Formats: sequence, C-alpha cells, structure tokens
Amino acid sequence: MFAPRPLPISEILLTSVKVANVYRDAVLIVATVPAIGMAILASLPFQGTGVVGLALVPLKAVFWSLLALGCLRVTLLGPKSMDLSYLPSWGNLEWQFYLRVLLVAVGAAVLFGLPALLPVDSLSPWLEVVLAGAVLGRVVLVFPALVVGGRSDWMTAWTLSSSSAWRLTVIPVLLVLTLDTVPMWAAAHLPPYLVVAVVLLSTLIAMLAMIALGIAYRILSHQSRSPAVP
Repeated sequence: MFAPRPLPISEILLTSVKVANVYRDAVLIVATVPAIGMAILASLPFQGTGVVGLALVPLKAVFWSLLALGCLRVTLLGPKSMDLSYLPSWGNLEWQFYLRVLLVAVGAAVLFGLPALLPVDSLSPWLEVVLAGAVLGRVVLVFPALVVGGRSDWMTAWTLSSSSAWRLTVIPVLLVLTLDTVPMWAAAHLPPYLVVAVVLLSTLIAMLAMIALGIAYRILSHQSRSPAVP
C-alpha cells in the first residue's frame, strides 16, 4: 500500500541547484528558444486580459511547454537521452505536453476568476494565488509522469501528491508568477530592455522550479513503489 511521506523541501532545493549546475549546458540549450520567445512576447505593446492578450495564451503555452519539457527531460532522463539542439523538435510528446499545459492554464484562469463570482468581499490577490496553487499543485505531477512514460492521468497525479499538497503548491505559484504575472507587470511598467532582463531572470527561476518538480516526482514515485512501513 502507498504510504507517502512529505517531501523534503531543503533536499529538493539543494538537489535542484546541483542538477542545474551539473547539466547547465543542456539546460541552457533547451531554455534558449523558449526564453527568447517569452521575452519577445512580453515586450509586445498589447498585453493584459483583453481579447488580444487572451489570444496570446496559446502561443505563450508553446514556449512554456518547450521550457518545461526540456528541463524535465534533462532532470529525469539526463541530457544523453535527448537530441540537444537550439532548434527544438515537435512531435507527439510535445503535443500531449502542450495540451496539458493549455488545460492547466485554463484551469488557473478559472480558479483566479472564481473569487469574483463569490458573494463575498474580494480576496487578496496573494490569497487567490495560493488557493489556485493549492489545486494546481495536486495535478502538476502529470508533466514529469508524461516525460518518463508513467501514468500521466490527473487522478494518479492527485493521489501521488496527497502527502505533499501544500509543499507542491510552491511550484505552480512560482511558475504562474515567473512565466506570466511578473512579465506582464514588467511589460506594463518598464522599458523594453528592462522587460527582457526581467523575463530572462524569471525564466531562470522557472527553470529551477521545473527541475524541482522533476526531483519531487522522482521521490514520490519511488515512495509509491516502496512497501509501506507499518
């Protein structure tokens, strides 16, 4: 029987930094095109929640998918398992990953919009982020599972994350902030050259979050295969 234990946060953080350092060349290669694409999109004059801003989400999701998939592949399978190139390929795995990213993006938008429909005073924006992250943290494990060819359905991810729901909340919150909220804020308040700098820094933080997700999945999936301790 699966007897999960809470994730060791400090161990995951230290291991993420070590993995990023050991595989830095591979990580930088897989992150180059997504980082450039996100920097270009963030520097466009039309952003926000309007029709044009919403229309950009599927395009942003392409770069989010390439960045996440590349980081997870390097973390879980190692750079020797992939054909490293500055020009990423796009096949069946990328499509599956992309569609799940879109679903999570739509789910995040719905979760962030729910407080406005409730008959209560407006919640703090930070509280909204945490509440949305608490739900997304329960399903975010579908992405590393897809990379390694494991069970990548939402229910399996929900069960696997049961012991570390609040710990996993940190990852989607960081990804929402670094890949969307902070770049949009920078585009609205900073000159273009600073927007690019902010996006690149945010991308580095997002890369560490994705590496941490891969390590967390490895720990939890190992626990699920180990016999329970009475």
